[in-house]
Amino acid sequence: MATIEQFKAFKDSLGITHSVLTHGLSYGHDCSSLAAFIDKLGPSTTRGCAVITESSTDAEIEALHERGVRGIRLDLYGYKAMEDLSKQIEMLRLYADRVRPKNWFLEFLQINQSNWTGLGEVIPTLGLNVVTDHHALMKAQSMLPTSADVLSQPGLVDIIKLLGTGKFWVKLSAPYRSSTQAPYYEDMRPLVLALVDANPRRVLWGSDW
Repeated sequence: MATIEQFKAFKDSLGITHSVLTHGLSYGHDCSSLAAFIDKLGPSTTRGCAVITESSTDAEIEALHERGVRGIRLDLYGYKAMEDLSKQIEMLRLYADRVRPKNWFLEFLQINQSNWTGLGEVIPTLGLNVVTDHHALMKAQSMLPTSADVLSQPGLVDIIKLLGTGKFWVKLSAPYRSSTQAPYYEDMRPLVLALVDANPRRVLWGSDW
């Protein structure tokens, strides 16, 4: 656990003035702590990414908007959809319809890299910005077979195409999920450069703090 003061000190140490707080899935869909943090940090410099459910009402979504929330994080794990492409598409469409009127973004993470081909056909049709976390769980060389080519791994070409649409964002975060070369993760460079080269204005950094 960390305090508001510790978070402010962390931001100051990096020269960051604005931030987006992403609701932890372990908190379920109770976003009261997220809203409280936004209040304390100041909504002029802080926004939030919440978690909602199918039963969340329009009034609840409006209340989150008023508190500074501007996007939602999909709990695909809760829907047993971390690898199931058809369920992922169903969830993306369902929740896109819920938050599109607020011009919110939609954030998700999935673990089956072969799914990106199908997702690449659907995401541009959703009519809102979509974010995926943790380098889309693409792997650096240290997490691939010795003979594998980092830039030829399944899903990467589809992600690069999505970045080119301007409606899809990749978050550079949690490199320990993609590389074993801590603490500097030097073998991440080819992957990160490929994402940045595809569209530098659609690559985000997240602290995973």
